Amino acid sequence: MSPARSITTVIIAQNEAPRIGDAILSCVTFSDEIVVIDGGSDDGTPEIARGLGCIVHLNPWPGYAAQRNFAAQKASHDWIFFIDSDEIVGEDLARSIDEWRSMPAGAGDEPGGYVITRIGDFLGRWMAGQEIVRLYDRRRHRIKDVVLDEEVDLPPARAGRLKGTLWHFGFRSLDEHLARFNRYTQTWAREAVEGGARFSLARLLLRPPARFLQRYLGKGLFRKGVPGLAASAFWGYFEVIKELKVLELRWRESDGGSHEKPRSL
Repeated sequence: MSPARSITTVIIAQNEAPRIGDAILSCVTFSDEIVVIDGGSDDGTPEIARGLGCIVHLNPWPGYAAQRNFAAQKASHDWIFFIDSDEIVGEDLARSIDEWRSMPAGAGDEPGGYVITRIGDFLGRWMAGQEIVRLYDRRRHRIKDVVLDEEVDLPPARAGRLKGTLWHFGFRSLDEHLARFNRYTQTWAREAVEGGARFSLARLLLRPPARFLQRYLGKGLFRKGVPGLAASAFWGYFEVIKELKVLELRWRESDGGSHEKPRSL
């Protein structure tokens, strides 16, 4: 008996050869097809995906949200489940999705998407869980067109819920983590300035400690030892750099980044 619903799992990737195989294999049991969108890898990522039975499309990197929406357009089925190449679907989550897929299709009041729990690693410890919509009906929803923190345009409070965990193996090294934060803050600051944002001393003073406390106390990372303290500190640092990059961009915009000439003694 065929399932009541069909699911396309989509994965966006670029130079993820060491990781993408595990991501793909974790989705096989509940996916009717797996579509991989490659942004221009030169490490054999597309070949690995094809070798594991995936449909692969090449699309020069247009940004996270645009690439995810491009992937949804290439899917054969309307229910889309998306993961990143450094994520692995836990067995409990795979079982939940497969059970949902086999249930009779709901009536008109069925939610247009489902929330899952995503947990990431940092310095060898699993951090706090994040509730995010990852399974959605493309006929009713899409990925928000934003530069960072792209997500389905369905509030988690209005979505259904699936049991299980999506494991995010996002930490590779401190150097890579800092480089990633640098890219993200540069992208965020550029978009903010283009939208009219200006440097705020109040934000610089208040947001970093607030973000640190939100992660360390609010998310319970104090229970994770030194890795939890370090992860919380990184989020405070993220807020510092975001604001300083707005200041830098405005400075370069105003006088071309020239240096003040020294006064004669």
